[in-house]
Amino acid sequence: MAVPTLRLAVAALLATLLAARGLRKKSLDRSGAVAGWIVGFASFACGPFWGVLLITFFVAGSRVTVVGQARKRLIEAAHKEGGQRTWVQVLCNSAPGLATALGFVALRGGGGAVWPLDHGDAGDEFDAADTATHLAVAYIAFYACCCGDTFASELGVLSPQRPRLLLSCAEVPRGTNGGVTAHGTLASALGG
Repeated sequence: MAVPTLRLAVAALLATLLAARGLRKKSLDRSGAVAGWIVGFASFACGPFWGVLLITFFVAGSRVTVVGQARKRLIEAAHKEGGQRTWVQVLCNSAPGLATALGFVALRGGGGAVWPLDHGDAGDEFDAADTATHLAVAYIAFYACCCGDTFASELGVLSPQRPRLLLSCAEVPRGTNGGVTAHGTLASALGG
């Protein structure tokens, strides 16, 4: 079943608006905006569920990135205003999710069910063993993890506590990968 033309047009419009917003707010560089457009278009073309979750992650992540920017500039040598995500960062935070959305559409059809648990007119009951349903749950879980990670790294670096490595409990400089604080852990739980 083909993807409806109206859905494709809306997908192109929304992807364009998101990429333009990312450039304007400096949460994406040019390469990130191009990659974001491709991911946004494909996600919205899969259906509203996929696109809405992507927008939620993008907007939430962009908002926490700008929190405490002045302090972050002092803490992190590589700090970029607004985050300035590149195509690499965009794809690392979207390719697995997009793959699950495309897998869902391949199994269920592009023009059928708009929402993952909507089985259309077939009258099917929720099937816990249904691979397509598992893909929808994996999509939600993927973006929850990405959002939790973004919240932890963007807000945890602002913690008044010195971060520690989990295995050795050694203190490390702020911004060190693997450094954990209570603030960052709480932020992760809120984000995910």
